[in-house]
Amino acid sequence: MLSEEKEEVLSTFREIVNIEERDLLIEILIQSDWDLSMAVENFMSGNGVGSENLKTSSTRSSTY
Repeated sequence: MLSEEKEEVLSTFREIVNIEERDLLIEILIQSDWDLSMAVENFMSGNGVGSENLKTSSTRSSTY
């Protein structure tokens, strides 16, 4: 279970990147040391954990 602070970061990150896959979002946030700015940058540039999954997730999200 995440702390209230981490849940808030996760929720904000989810809204920014428009991805619902909680485990993937948490992996990216962990890699980014729960730094929201760094996590967004990693996501947008396709760097880091789950890079292969980011494009797939984005594609899936936009097709529903």
